[in-house]
Amino acid sequence: MENHLWSLVVFGLPFLLGSLYLLLSSWNQSRRRRHRLLPGPTAYPMIGNLFWLWKSHGDLETIVRGLKHKYGDIITLQFGRLPTIIVSNRILAHKFLIDHDAIFASRVSSAAGVHLMRDNRFLISSSKYGPVWRLLRGNLVSGIFHPSRSNIYLEARKWAVGIALDTIKKKSDGGEEVVVVMEVFRLAMFRFLSLMCFGKKLDDNTLKEIEIAQREFIMYFGKLKLFSFFPKKMIPYLFPQRLNKIMELRSRMMEIFQPLINSRRAKKITTENCLDLEYCYMDSLVDLEFPVGCFDDGSSSRTKLNDDEIIGLCIEFLTNGIDTTSTMLQWIMANLVKHQHIQHKLFQEIKTVGAGVEEIQDEHLQQMPYLKAVVMEGLRRHPPGYFILGHAVTQDIVVDGYFIPENAAIVFFVEDIGMDDRVWKDPHDFNPERFLEEEIDLTCKREIKMMPFGAGRRICPALRLSLLYLQYFVANLIGTFQWNQIDGEEIDLSPKKKITLDMKTPLRSRVTMHKS
Repeated sequence: MENHLWSLVVFGLPFLLGSLYLLLSSWNQSRRRRHRLLPGPTAYPMIGNLFWLWKSHGDLETIVRGLKHKYGDIITLQFGRLPTIIVSNRILAHKFLIDHDAIFASRVSSAAGVHLMRDNRFLISSSKYGPVWRLLRGNLVSGIFHPSRSNIYLEARKWAVGIALDTIKKKSDGGEEVVVVMEVFRLAMFRFLSLMCFGKKLDDNTLKEIEIAQREFIMYFGKLKLFSFFPKKMIPYLFPQRLNKIMELRSRMMEIFQPLINSRRAKKITTENCLDLEYCYMDSLVDLEFPVGCFDDGSSSRTKLNDDEIIGLCIEFLTNGIDTTSTMLQWIMANLVKHQHIQHKLFQEIKTVGAGVEEIQDEHLQQMPYLKAVVMEGLRRHPPGYFILGHAVTQDIVVDGYFIPENAAIVFFVEDIGMDDRVWKDPHDFNPERFLEEEIDLTCKREIKMMPFGAGRRICPALRLSLLYLQYFVANLIGTFQWNQIDGEEIDLSPKKKITLDMKTPLRSRVTMHKS
């Protein structure tokens, strides 16, 4: 009798499990058929839509633009085991990111990202939604980005904009009226954000070392994208040279950043009053403690970040801040050079509000609605990137009649959302007046009309400060100098696709000081 029971278990259990699997699969397929299928080109076995990626040389923006006229504002592509869903409709974006924000608040796991940063659980931009991410983001928002700390960085901001103005003035006084503005903007933002990050003014050699190492480190990410299409265990055998290179770049970053961490720790313990800044981002990371149970997968019981993780967060802070802010600033200034009547109108507002003052301050910015409109139009017309970082779906869900499977990636085409002619009249025109007629909420809670900073739980934590810094820099640049096109040169507003959406032809302008 006992042998018969074991025979039933051994031979019957697999049959039972197989039957159950088929029933569940059939039920799941039936459930999906009750909803609209996500539109998109045919995905072939094993390779999915990799042909499209090869055909467009890896340029997702080109792929989407080529398919939108046929499939509409939501398109599904298969670049690996799981589907990638591209959304360029503002109403759908609101449903995903606001109405169902918790389900779409995580990130897609990236094999490239893991190899680039060792463990991207400890990066705010790429870690999955959970206790660790909430702690890291909360530390940033309640720390250096909190309004109560803005006065700490006021002098640092004045110092940075002063460097930009002095650099331009020296060129003008020396007879070099032509300024390549991106070089000036990047240096100013680099100095400012490195001071916020490390709490001290770094010498030119250290800044140059950080800039070169950081740029090489981040730009190498493009060579790791292939990792996403292969099992993680195969990558060391398939791409040993690329892994060796990224290890070399990581080691270089450690060499540069480690002394800064050690120096900050030592000064915090001994002579805190001697610091350049009383509080910086690195201070918050050194002091940060993980509460019990923070690691929901039970992988660790430790309470502090290690030095490698602190360095990764510092790199993330500098990269995200420097590239996006200086790029956005260049686009805004390019449009002001191209459209002289807008620059003139803005200068008149600055001159009126800031009459008799040497430098525009925060209290003046609140009285400049046209300045804010110019910055907002710059963000709408030229967001930092075509797409925001992809969101991961954490459970099956139906949105607007579409079945969205768990673990799919959702990518939002922010440039198209801000250029929707159903929302914006003449969207290709640079017209700040549109923002004088209507107040647009960039947090996107009520509705989405533009989303240069993202939306929902993953919205950029530096949104408000970015707006403040852009207005501050633009006001002082336009209030101090007249910016004109160079004779015989047209302003080229064509984009160059990099990590950020940069100008294909860097802005060059003839700059002269305003007569007092």
